[in-house]
This record gives sequence, C-alpha cells and structure tokens, in this order.
Amino acid sequence: MRYSQQRRFAFISRWLIVVMMAFGILSCASNDKPSQADLNNIASPQQWLDLALQAKEPERSEYRLNATRLYLRSGRLDLASSTLTGTKPTDLANQQHWLLLDAQLKMAQGDMVGAEQSYDSAIEQPLLNKQLNDVRYAIATAIHQYHEDYWGAAQQAVKRYPYVDVERQAKVEQQIWSLLAEVEKNQPSQLANQSVDPAFDGWLSLYKILNNKGQLQQVLAQLQQWQQAYKDHPASATLPANLNEAMTATGQKPADVAVILPLSGKYKSQGHALRNGMLQAVLDDLESPTQLHFYDSGRNTIADLYQQIQQDGHSIIVGPLLKPNVRTLLEIADESMQVLALNQVDDDQQSAAVSSFALSPELEGSNTATFFIDQGIEHPLVLQANGSSYQRITRSFEQAWQQQENPNSIALVPIQDAKNMQKQVQQIMGITDSKARAAQLAQALGLKLESEPRSRADIDAIYVVASSQQARLLKSFVDVTISPFADPVKVYAGPRSHNGQSSEFGGIYIADIPLLTDQALQQQKTAVQTLAPEWQYSDIRLFAMGHDALSLIPQLEALRQLPGFTVSGWTGDLSVSEKGEVGVSLPWSRYQDQRLIPVSS
Repeated sequence: MRYSQQRRFAFISRWLIVVMMAFGILSCASNDKPSQADLNNIASPQQWLDLALQAKEPERSEYRLNATRLYLRSGRLDLASSTLTGTKPTDLANQQHWLLLDAQLKMAQGDMVGAEQSYDSAIEQPLLNKQLNDVRYAIATAIHQYHEDYWGAAQQAVKRYPYVDVERQAKVEQQIWSLLAEVEKNQPSQLANQSVDPAFDGWLSLYKILNNKGQLQQVLAQLQQWQQAYKDHPASATLPANLNEAMTATGQKPADVAVILPLSGKYKSQGHALRNGMLQAVLDDLESPTQLHFYDSGRNTIADLYQQIQQDGHSIIVGPLLKPNVRTLLEIADESMQVLALNQVDDDQQSAAVSSFALSPELEGSNTATFFIDQGIEHPLVLQANGSSYQRITRSFEQAWQQQENPNSIALVPIQDAKNMQKQVQQIMGITDSKARAAQLAQALGLKLESEPRSRADIDAIYVVASSQQARLLKSFVDVTISPFADPVKVYAGPRSHNGQSSEFGGIYIADIPLLTDQALQQQKTAVQTLAPEWQYSDIRLFAMGHDALSLIPQLEALRQLPGFTVSGWTGDLSVSEKGEVGVSLPWSRYQDQRLIPVSS
C-alpha cells in the first residue's frame, strides 16, 4: 500500500529531523583559521555566515554549508535554500556536502525525485569526508523507507551504524529493529534471505532469534551459537546487560528455598495442594539439591515468619499465597531477598528481586481473548454469571480484546439463575423475536403457518464465564436454541467453568491446564487422583501451580530478560514479563465422546 500525499509529507518532515541530526560540524580548519574547538562551539547559522565572510575557499563554502545545515535543522527552509543556492564550492568534498544538503532540502520540500537525483550525484565517487557517511546512509535509509522498501532501509541503517557517534547509537539500534519489524510485517519472505554483508546478517540473525517466540532452552542455545558466530558484533549491545549471567544461572537449582503457605486455618487445603506440588517437583528430580523449608502463615504473622527465615539464612522465598500477606512481606523484605509471590504484586512493590505467579481470573480472560484473536473470531458473545471473579474475567477479556488494531464490539450479557436461564438464552439468541415475527405474519395473513424459529447470525463464538454447572446448562440450552438454518456457534469456557467430564459438555471448547487436559501427562494426573481422590479440579490446579513455581526458580531471570519466551509446565506454557509477572498460556481442547481433544498447544 503506497503512502498518501499527506503521509508522505509527514514522513519527510520526520526524517528530515533524523537526517539533520546526523550532521556534525564538518570542517577542515587550516593553520591560520579558527581552532576546531572554536568551530565546535558555533551554534547559530549567522555565526557561520559571519565567519564565511572573512574566509577563503574552501573554508568559505564549508562555513556556509554548516549554516545551511542549521537552517534545515530548525525548519527554516527558505533561508536554507537561499544560503545553499549562494554557495559555490570548488572542491569535491564540499561539493558532495552541498549535494547531500540539497537532497535533504528537496526531501523537506516534497520533491523526492530531485532529492534522489542529488543523492545519487553525491555518491558517484567515494565520499572524501568520512563524517559525511553518517549523513549519506541516513538519507539512503529515508529514501528506501519512503518507497516502503524496509529491507533496503534496514541494510542502509546497518551501514550507517559504524559512523554514528556513541551517544546516538542506541537510536540507530532501535531504528534497525523497527525496520526489521516492518520487513516481517510487510515483506516477510525477505527474512529468509541472507545479504552479502556479515554485519547485516548478524543483526538479521539476532532479530529472528529474539522474535520467533518459543521455548527458552531453544533460544538460549541459539543465542550462544550467535555469540560464537558474531563475536564483538555491535548488536550484542542490544541484549540485556545481565543476560549472560541469567543464561549461566539457568538450570542451577537452589540449595534451599523458604516456602510461606497457609498450612493451617481457613486456607489450609489450598496451602496443602501447593505444598504437595512443590514436593512432587523435588521428587521428580532425585538429583536436585533443593531442600524445602515450609513456614505456616496460618499460625504465624508474616513479620515473625520473615524474621525466622532470615535467622535460618534463606535467600529465596516462594509465597505467600494471600494478597494481603504478599504486600506485608514485600514491605519488610530486604532488597537482596528473591521472592516468587503466589499472588499478584502491586505496581508500587515491583522490583528486580520480586516475581509473581498467580492463576488469576485476569489470566483466564486475557488467555481467551488471545485465543479468539488467533482463531479469527470477530463477534464474540460473553455470557457472564454474577460474582466478582467472573466480572474480573470479563473485564480482563475486554481489555485484551481492545488491544487489537480495529476491535469489534463485544456482546456482553449477564446471565440469570437456572430457573430463567433457558428463556434468557432464547431471548439472547433471537429465538423469542423470531417466534413473535412468525406469529405476527400468521395473524396478518389469517393463516396457520408452520415455521422454524431462526437464531441470530451476528455472533461467531459464545464465551461462557460461569460455574461448571451453569456452563453445562448454558451449553445444552444453546444447542437446542440454534436454528437448523444457521451454522453452529462454538461455545468456549475457561478453567472456572470446568470441573470434571460430563456428557453435557459435548462439543464445548475448554481452556485448562495441561495436567488436566494433556494426554502426555495422563500418568501424572492419574497418580494425583489416586493419592487424593477427594480433590476437585481446583485442587489439582493448585498442585500443578506449586510444581511449576518451584521448577521456575532456576529459569526466572532468563525468562525475565527474554519476555515472550516460554518453558512448558503443568499449568501451561510459562513466560515472565519484564516486571516479573509469570504469564500462563493455557491449551484449548474440545470435548468429544467424553474425551478432551487438543485444538491448540
């Protein structure tokens, strides 16, 4: 898609600023001229012009060109044009400088044809002044980007990099990544190519490693290979400063971990499920050196527990579970104490030493929205039960849905009790209105008509945010409500709507943890159900969360340095944001013949 005229002028104005910043003070002071230090202190065009009046060639032209540069930088195109027109350089270096300034001036005036002609003339011969190479490649980058040739623009930006001052390298690095992102978006086939420039290949290779999100261990191996293949490559500076340390630490399990859980009191069942999951993680690796030390938040205050943990010499804490306890711990914890909280952490308490892992309602909602977007669903209907957790799920779903470029609106309907649910579903799906229209037609014609009610056709998915019992009822009501003239509408539900297999779930799509849905973990699931037959699915989810929380510790820092990369766990594919928030991508399955058939990994 070509730029509109308005966008082209906006692009030109934006790039004029970038290119002009590339110009330094280009001077060749002779012995009887002002010193280089004096020249470097000149900041106004008029000063350059006054100096030019007293100078001879080639300095006279050089000073006038510097004045032109400053006029261009400040957007005073009329003065830049008149100054440049009145400058007649006699030596090749200043002539090349003149042509590059003319190219910039024409770009600013919207004359891209003239700009390219001046640029081509400037580079017919190698540039005599090496400082001009920064400007040359900045202009070349702008020209390629103007023509939406992001592949060529990225290569020109890489060529510019060696000529850029240290303080401006970070901006050029960001420009290179942005241009490669545009290549991936607009010219994806180009990413498979290799150039003849090893420097560019290094940038491209690293970009592909960091942007093809996948398993952490795979990317760490690729990064090690990249560092060996491209030693001292400037792109190394774009990697997180402590990534090498994180890579080295990955896989090194801690000698001991302090765990704060409610092992007595109101929340002891949740605490026991988490504890048993952590113990299982230790048992799964008999060679692990990790020893777990449990502290009961059901019997003791967080302050007392933290004092005891310090006396016991621990440096890693997993927990607490309850949100108020998390806040209290982080208020008193030493900055050197590494904490993996088992609940959400408030923004004002986030730090490099603090991570958080929570199977929260917000996680369920955002996970569903992401899946819907990936599946191309455009018009979802959300049926939400009463309750704060269901409201949090819906709110998170809506927020994630709105992150799209042009999101369609969501149809949100609060559902009623079971007694009125079927009638409400008929109203929601348009069956009630369809019957009313048929009755009106029959009355108007004075005939007895045979008719089949038609359900609404403006939705392509139904997301049920309710209890397991409500979800089963809603699914059956939807099934009998859909008109035979309409395509079946898929029904989706998350973990809080799933608590065991049921024939009423037939055909419904379920997002839940792999320990409950993945056949590869069937043996582990059976073992858990055998050891704790009284456990509900909610208990098994906490068990899996405890298992993953302990397994994550050696990989937390590397995952945090590489947001978007994942490790596979019993709760899903786990990633860690720059803020330390553990994200979980839940797999989706479909109930068929009382079995869950995976539809996503």
